[in-house]
Amino acid sequence: MARTIVFTRTKHKAKSLADQLKKSGFNYDLPDTVETYIHRTGRANQAGQAYTFTTMEDNKTITLIEKALGRKMTEE
Repeated sequence: MARTIVFTRTKHKAKSLADQLKKSGFNYDLPDTVETYIHRTGRANQAGQAYTFTTMEDNKTITLIEKALGRKMTEE
């Protein structure tokens, strides 16, 4: 990917993430609400791709996002 946008919940996390990215490559964090996730990933049902890195702790949020989108997210 030529460009990637990574969102964090707070400015402090953004700074910390930037430091970690410089050292090791990639990191991630889900937005704190389903509405924010949908807004940030391109307004549901629009053309394009959004990649979301998650952990088991995110399963509840992913279920809520899928319910709001009306479809399952693809796992890779």
